Amino acid sequence: MAVRIRKIQVSKLGPLHAFQENLGQLNLFYGRNETGKTYLVEFLLQSLFRQAANWDLRESAARGSIVLEGLAENPVSFSPGRKRKLEDFWEDEGAGLPLNMARLLIVKGGELALASGAPGGVTRDALKRSLTGQALLDEIWESIQPTVRKATLEDGKIRGNNQGKIKTLNQLESEIHQVQKLIEQIDENYSRGPACQLELQLERIQSEKEQQNKAKGYLAYRFWKELEDLTSQKQSLDESALINLRERIRDYRRDAGELASLKRRKEEIDSESRNYIWLEGAIDTWIDSGLEKKKKPASVFGIAGLSVTAAGLLLLIAEYYYKFTNLFWAGIALAVVGFGITLFYGIKLMSWSRHTEASKERQALQESFQDRFAARLRSLADLKEQEAKLQEIYLSGQAALSLIVEKSNQLNLEKQTIENIFAQLTGRTVKEEHWDEVRSNLADQLKGIKDKIADLKLNLGMLNVAEDDYQPEPAVVEFDPEIMQALNKENEDLQAELARFHTELETLKALACGRTGDEPSASWQDVYYHLKIKANELNSEYIELKAQLIAEIGLTAVLTNLRAEEDQKIVQALNSSEIAGLIQKITGKYQKLDLIEKSIYVHDAYTSYALQDLSTGAQEQIQLALRLGFAARVCGGDPLFLILDDAFQHSDWQRREALVQSTLDLAKAGWQILYLSMDDHIRDLYLKIAKPALKKGFKLIELL
Repeated sequence: MAVRIRKIQVSKLGPLHAFQENLGQLNLFYGRNETGKTYLVEFLLQSLFRQAANWDLRESAARGSIVLEGLAENPVSFSPGRKRKLEDFWEDEGAGLPLNMARLLIVKGGELALASGAPGGVTRDALKRSLTGQALLDEIWESIQPTVRKATLEDGKIRGNNQGKIKTLNQLESEIHQVQKLIEQIDENYSRGPACQLELQLERIQSEKEQQNKAKGYLAYRFWKELEDLTSQKQSLDESALINLRERIRDYRRDAGELASLKRRKEEIDSESRNYIWLEGAIDTWIDSGLEKKKKPASVFGIAGLSVTAAGLLLLIAEYYYKFTNLFWAGIALAVVGFGITLFYGIKLMSWSRHTEASKERQALQESFQDRFAARLRSLADLKEQEAKLQEIYLSGQAALSLIVEKSNQLNLEKQTIENIFAQLTGRTVKEEHWDEVRSNLADQLKGIKDKIADLKLNLGMLNVAEDDYQPEPAVVEFDPEIMQALNKENEDLQAELARFHTELETLKALACGRTGDEPSASWQDVYYHLKIKANELNSEYIELKAQLIAEIGLTAVLTNLRAEEDQKIVQALNSSEIAGLIQKITGKYQKLDLIEKSIYVHDAYTSYALQDLSTGAQEQIQLALRLGFAARVCGGDPLFLILDDAFQHSDWQRREALVQSTLDLAKAGWQILYLSMDDHIRDLYLKIAKPALKKGFKLIELL
């Protein structure tokens, strides 16, 4: 069933603001420059073909669709934004069409070449893709190196030039032989020799050393952890605080001694001055009670008065008897004086006798005074005399008392401070009687901690383990310096013994490392293991490459036959009636084409010419003829559409008529032709030739 474009509708397509047309069998789009012909061709490309992305097309904001019939039971709509394109329908049906149908069915801007940039615009590959739809054979052929194509297989051996893959195969075979020989030498001198046993022993020693190092790291960690704890304890037992505590206790003891001395002195003073208070009270009582006036009159006054009175009376008696005139007045005077004294004494005695209570109180004071001071109390003066004697002692006792109070307060503060320091250091209250014991214990504890810290630092330094190498997890063994020393000694002995073997094996190991890429310092086990892997890799690579070469040699023979047959088919197709007839009809001169190696030749009645040597016009005529002929063969009886964008613009006027007639013949054969042109001559030719022949099948669409 013929595939044709039924309808084109588009808006905002360059100069074409709104375009909608139903198409006929042969459609001539005519318009001057800048009327939208190129925009329309690009819209057709973008809407219909996947390969449109390979063309240098402009971005467009056009919106629209193209309706095709013949692809399915119902018409199918295509647009630039839809993913499903013509190739998808053909692939689903297994049509086997050329890889780039857009290049075959659309000639944009007069570009008739089937292979862009190729000499003559046509290549063997383009012919093959267009005529056979196959490119696999050439791709396979090109993938085989020329050296391999010329190689042969004889008795399982590949014979050929020592180049490319064959050279690689030979190198692999030689390298496999060298590596295998090296492995045999290692097996003989190392793997099954004493060096290997020595290295196994060294590995065991190294493993045991690692365990010891881990144990040493764990021991160092324990020392470090214990040192950290002891340091924390030492900080809590502040040495300066202990020194301060010792000095404060010493000061407290000294002050307590001084206070005790003061108290003893105060007791002595109190003992000496205890009568001072009594004297003060006695003086007050003496004065308040008037005991100084109420004392018993001295009897001497009474005796004296009586004596004087008696003397006066005796004088009077004597004057009476003896008549001494001078004695009378003397006797009178003495009698009067004596009587007065006696009277005064009597009055005093009578007054004293009337205050008996006061007399008892004074008597009591006198008795107490006598007991206290072993002296008689006669008057207030005696009391004050004794008070003056005791006042200085009393005042010193008061000063001592004030000092005792001050010292006691100070001592209490010192005691509280000491107790606070003990609480800070021990976390408990320490009684005074235990101060020295607890302080001594704390000092001993601090000394013990400092000794332990010193020992730990010494032990940690002897271990000589970096802090980064401490092991917080316990090891499976305990660290033993003697074991470690023995391991080091054994390791040195084995290393020395192994060094003798390694001197002999150094060249062998260097060769092995050269093969494996190991460092010379790598262990023999690793080098040997990697060498075995290398041998296996080389062997696998050799087998794979040899199998590939055998396959390619066989494939070359098959492809040689197939390519010869394919070239014959291409030449036959080029000279078929569909293509050769069109070439002769369009060019008016050339009759057939030929394929020699990869170049296309054209023949006239006399000679042949390489296509790339013809003029541009002649090349384009042949390219168009090939394109039309290929399209006729590809359709296989089901015509398609052909879009020609000024495809004939480079042809001369005589050949244009033949080109127009060719498109008319294709239209009559069922092909739908879309020709876009700005050329008046080509327009007139279509109106003259195609319009009368197709009548309604011809449609002129003018773009204004």
